Amino acid sequence: MTLNSKQLKVVIAAAVIFIVMGLYPPWIYTLDVESIHSEKPAGYALIIAPPTPEKNAPAFGVRLDISRLLLQWLVLGAATVGAVLVAKGPRME
Repeated sequence: MTLNSKQLKVVIAAAVIFIVMGLYPPWIYTLDVESIHSEKPAGYALIIAPPTPEKNAPAFGVRLDISRLLLQWLVLGAATVGAVLVAKGPRME
């Protein structure tokens, strides 16, 4: 399958968005104390500069929210496929 110029622009835009999503992923604040385990969203931050934990104690931490990042990439993939199909234009015979 060859891509027309509109489809190519969609694919390039999706690739750029994919990279940006990977560079600024979602993060989670964590708290682990004995039987207490708590997590809450920490927003988005640069992959090489994650957010700092809420408190400076060993029980507090921060980690990458991989499930949310994968969901974002999945939705982007589905939207890209849809946009590429729409950009194909009417069928000419």
